[in-house]
Amino acid sequence: MQGVQFVVFGVTRSYRDFYHGFGLSIAALLLVQAVLLWQCAAIARDGGGAALRPLIATLLAGFLVNALLVAKYVFAPPLIFAAAISICLAAALLWPRLRKKH
Repeated sequence: MQGVQFVVFGVTRSYRDFYHGFGLSIAALLLVQAVLLWQCAAIARDGGGAALRPLIATLLAGFLVNALLVAKYVFAPPLIFAAAISICLAAALLWPRLRKKH
């Protein structure tokens, strides 16, 4: 991967550079998502859960797409995490409705 180099926008890069850069970018975005979800949990605990419903729905849609992409192009462990997070987000989205029925 390091042996194949090419010029992109005036800078020489290799496949390894792209591979490494995309991996770090994804890790940074996942860290931001984790912090965001932690903050959402604190807001929901303080009674602001209704305002978070659109945000939770958006994150759920994103993680479902992520799960589909990971299932097609990657391997099992990331798929398990994406599915688990999707289940948790779906539960957070549906929990208030289920609780009101009882």
